[in-house]
Amino acid sequence: EPSLANAKPDDKFQFERHGYFVADRVDHAVGKPVFNLAVGLKDSWSAPPGNTVLAKTELLDVSTLLDRIFDSTVYTLSENCDPAVSYSTQQENYVAPNLSVLKKGSEKCPFIVISAPGAVGKSALAKHIAHSKNALLWDLSKNVLGDNVFLGTISKAFGTKQISLITDVIGQGRLPIIIDALDEAEVRSGSTQLEKTLVEIVEFVSQASTHCIVLMARTDTARYVHSILSESSSLKHEVPLYELAFFNKKQANELLVQSLSNRTTNQITIVQLFEKIQTAIAAGLNIEKNSSWENIKFSSFFGYAPVLLAISSLVKQEANTQKLVEQFSDLAWASASTGSKFLFKLVRLLLEREQNKFVDAIKSRPTISNHHPNIEWMNFYTWTEQLTRIAALKFADISNYSTTVVDSLPSEVKREYDEGIDSFFPQHPFLRDGEFASPVFKDFLFAWALKSEDFHTD
Repeated sequence: EPSLANAKPDDKFQFERHGYFVADRVDHAVGKPVFNLAVGLKDSWSAPPGNTVLAKTELLDVSTLLDRIFDSTVYTLSENCDPAVSYSTQQENYVAPNLSVLKKGSEKCPFIVISAPGAVGKSALAKHIAHSKNALLWDLSKNVLGDNVFLGTISKAFGTKQISLITDVIGQGRLPIIIDALDEAEVRSGSTQLEKTLVEIVEFVSQASTHCIVLMARTDTARYVHSILSESSSLKHEVPLYELAFFNKKQANELLVQSLSNRTTNQITIVQLFEKIQTAIAAGLNIEKNSSWENIKFSSFFGYAPVLLAISSLVKQEANTQKLVEQFSDLAWASASTGSKFLFKLVRLLLEREQNKFVDAIKSRPTISNHHPNIEWMNFYTWTEQLTRIAALKFADISNYSTTVVDSLPSEVKREYDEGIDSFFPQHPFLRDGEFASPVFKDFLFAWALKSEDFHTD
């Protein structure tokens, strides 16, 4: 990449398929570049061919994480508080996932970074942590970042009479703040402004000796954030980096039961239905019926939060849950063909949710919202565009794929759109560290690409 020749010390880059690197602040020079690895990208599916057993990684229980965060007093929010800032209300029957430990870090570091592929439930976890610790919850999906945004947001949240007290307790680590949706903030405001905001927050809490700032983002943004914090000379302790792990069988059953708790169906029926759906989809994907939850292909799909929530949404569309159980129990009805059709509905639902998130973020950019308010955004980042982009990237190594609809945008809007794609698309729910989040998604995409007229490699 020729542009790297002009990199300055402390400039940060992602080297595709390798990780995040930082130009060395001492040894880097024009003509003699030196880049240090800040955060590597792990290969989720690096097991030898034929090995279908999910690799063991160090896991951290969410309750253990909560024990490391200060229990705060609830301070009164002002009437002018930004709607993006709040105290989290009680979450009944929340099913907490485990966390994979990517960087153990220090318990004395003010920061924790938690990553997750798209739509895995990081926002639900953010609310759970905030409620459990009386922490402040700041949803960045609702904000455009600017200079001094942290101080400005805190001042508006608590008012001028309390601001001196509040900044003191934040600096001492006694008012934890859970900051969610940094990935969407990056789409809205750009990487440079996100970095400025992080630097501002570091200045406030660098002297705290306990976890008090929890940063939540999709995988690529979380690693980028971690690399910025890791290079900060103001932080004395290594920053922990965690990732939401797949649900195990027990957690997956609990999540479905809780998400369908407002129905009259009993828990046993819901669990039975889930098992029948697993069997039908597994048949459609040529997965052995008795595949263990230790099997990569099986557990990475049925333990994946977006899949579980999509199953829940589809079940809610059927008035009679028991009828679904009986249908999926019918061997003639619950065939491989039926499983494939149900899988297609699941994937379509996942992609439509992803479209809504991207469109909401991109159309709120000032350049677009102020000057181009009449664009029909539901024609963009459609489920077929998403699949085509993933297929182009993974099967044809085309990273800058575009469509005629996107190319028809006004030039300044297309620049904003492409910039949003650059930060949002690599964190797609189908993808995890640049690879497929589950082999099931890979198989599905192969089948779709072979059949679809939208995908061409010429």
